[in-house]
Amino acid sequence: VQIVALQQSHARVIEIKERVVVAELIGDVLSLEASELEPAGITVSRKEEPLAAILVDRHKLVLILSTLLANAREAVMAKEDAGAGARWVAVHAGKSSAERLRLEVLDGGVGIAAEDQSRIFSFGYTTKPQGHGFGLHAAALAAEEAGWTLACSSEGPGQGARFTLELPFEPTHD
Repeated sequence: VQIVALQQSHARVIEIKERVVVAELIGDVLSLEASELEPAGITVSRKEEPLAAILVDRHKLVLILSTLLANAREAVMAKEDAGAGARWVAVHAGKSSAERLRLEVLDGGVGIAAEDQSRIFSFGYTTKPQGHGFGLHAAALAAEEAGWTLACSSEGPGQGARFTLELPFEPTHD
């Protein structure tokens, strides 16, 4: 216990902000996930407001978006009555205010029961038979470390889900 406490006392969160064009980053993450989405017959749509390039921790943003897309894919695939054309995932990006950027990953998957929505980001929590409960927890920790907010909402089982990431909108001046 003392060793862990000592290690944690020396641990630091390092944030490296880079110039990122949000639409390009979303495209990159979707390209990474395409090998899983396309063969599964999942239609992906995008809706992005025109945005200036921003300063952001690219690594954390890619980690979070990749995790949300992987979870959306799994939720869509787990929905038993999702026939052709009913399998979809959407990514939206825009400003929620002058100072805030909102990124959303929506899916037409199995949805989340009301009682599970408060636990969805907890370590070890999973609804998947082969799940470990690490992915969304890691995404939530990354968001928290960066000072961002990550939330989920769902109308309930069978109604899909919406994951919303909000972060400061810090445009570059180039």
